[in-house]
Amino acid sequence: MTTKLPTSSGMIKNRKHRACDVCRRKRIKCDGSGGRGEPSTCSSCLLFKTACTFNDTMKKSGPNKGYIRVLEARVAKLENMLREGGHDFTREVEDGAAQAESILRDSSITKLNYESPDSDADSSSGEELLQVALIDKLEDLSLNPVQRRYLQKSGSMRLVKSAISMAGGQPGNSTGSGALASSLDALRRKEIWNLPPWELSIFEEEYPVFEFPQPDLLQTLIVQYFNCVNCLTPILHRPTFEANVQQGLQYKDPWFAAVLLVVCAIASRHTKDRRALYPGSTSLRSSGWHWFNQVLKVRRSPFVSTTLCGLQLQCLCAAFLMGSSVPHAAWTAIGQGLRMAQDIGAHKRRFYGDRISLAGELWKRAFWYLVDAERGFGIALGRAHTLDDDQIEIDYPMECDDECWTSFELSLPPQQPADRPSVMTFFHLILRKSKITADFIPVVYSNRSSCSAKQPDRQRLVEKLDSELNHWFNSIPLHLRWPQHHSNAITFRQAAVLNLIYYKTQILMHRPFISFAPSPSSFSSSCTAICISASRSLIGIADVYLQKCETMHENSVVVFPACMVLLLQALSLKRSGRSVDESRVAGEVRKGINVLETLSERFRLAGVFA
Repeated sequence: MTTKLPTSSGMIKNRKHRACDVCRRKRIKCDGSGGRGEPSTCSSCLLFKTACTFNDTMKKSGPNKGYIRVLEARVAKLENMLREGGHDFTREVEDGAAQAESILRDSSITKLNYESPDSDADSSSGEELLQVALIDKLEDLSLNPVQRRYLQKSGSMRLVKSAISMAGGQPGNSTGSGALASSLDALRRKEIWNLPPWELSIFEEEYPVFEFPQPDLLQTLIVQYFNCVNCLTPILHRPTFEANVQQGLQYKDPWFAAVLLVVCAIASRHTKDRRALYPGSTSLRSSGWHWFNQVLKVRRSPFVSTTLCGLQLQCLCAAFLMGSSVPHAAWTAIGQGLRMAQDIGAHKRRFYGDRISLAGELWKRAFWYLVDAERGFGIALGRAHTLDDDQIEIDYPMECDDECWTSFELSLPPQQPADRPSVMTFFHLILRKSKITADFIPVVYSNRSSCSAKQPDRQRLVEKLDSELNHWFNSIPLHLRWPQHHSNAITFRQAAVLNLIYYKTQILMHRPFISFAPSPSSFSSSCTAICISASRSLIGIADVYLQKCETMHENSVVVFPACMVLLLQALSLKRSGRSVDESRVAGEVRKGINVLETLSERFRLAGVFA
């Protein structure tokens, strides 16, 4: 039977389909049918094994959807900030909601609504009153958006803090530091310390109506992300993330929704499902852009204090942009993320306190990812990194798998099972290698070091750093050594990427000193031999990687400089009249080009080199 709904113009509009009760509450698309005949079960209810019913009565819409989204965003932001601070606010929120309902029951308008339950207009008014009452309660919970800032020791505010401490600690002074701080707070001028109304707009944020992948595709993309990407760049915590998706947090928290969409966009490069392509496109390079574009429409205020979701989103956006036609845009995203982390002191010990928490661990993961990404990507662009090691106080994330974090906050560190190597060991190795890279880049590629008078010093430094790199390589545990003979897909990917990065770094370190002249110096000959050997090993690993994995890591693009080294050597030998195995060189270069061509199907930068 067709449902007829009256429109504002008084005309009758036929509606043959409607969403089921579950999809309506979650505000997602529904492919079921509540129209003629027997209602069919939608794919979402089939996936989550819920009853697909069409019992809810259709009501006239209440408050404006945009207004409700703003309220939901505010509530979600408060929840995240309080949760990250370790506060349990469930009872307070429930009490506030109960009090709001009590206020509604006492109001005459609400009584009128209860007496007229069949009136859609009255029901909408009641909902608006509930929203207003709740928002009044939330006003008491509002957090100052300019708080939670990290101040360097050189800042003037440190002098104020020192003065308060000294005043409270002087002998014979009965005024404690807390009392003094309270008195200073009472003396604050409101016109200086309170935000003026004309500045409130800079803290506002806007979010589009997000459109997510279909439920079955969404689950596939999440699995692909953690199996192919998060195992190499562990930004997220899988059990928490999957639980949040299952509970529908993406429909309540716009920041989590944005994180989920970028996860889907990144994972799209590791799936053959055609639904991941941009609508109307057949190119694999369009994978995920439909979801990433939605995140670009988010209006984020740079004046609001950084949240964990906000920093994770910055990391994920940078990772996605590295595979786009504008990879240099990732550099900007990385730099902004590092500034956001520094702004709240995520690189300092006191930010984390004495408690061991999953939130603190995730802050560390995001921060260290940005540090490593900036150093690695800065090499390609010839740009300096932001933070030196002596500016960073925090340790690396724990070598402990996600499954070992059984609760949000622990009294003791989680323990990795002794019989199972941690997936996080790979990330530790990457970060240690990143430090070596940060040390040799200024030495090898700085313009100030290019004069011949400093050549002996550069040579000794390169030899020292080369020794450190080889020590790092030899420290790789057995389960991550190459070649891989077992069937663990995650370990295979990690071992392949570790070895690709090692040989890439060898080439990068020695490339400025190679020489194909007839009589090179012993140091140049050594550097040339190292680069040639590394190039052949790198291409061989990338070729095996391509054969065993349907999709490859973007690090495989480093086969291009390896191919160039081999071609230059062959050309040099041929010009000097020396013998060269052309068929061997051609075969190795052909393998490298084949890797680049395969990568170019999803990563545009690889197509530039192929």
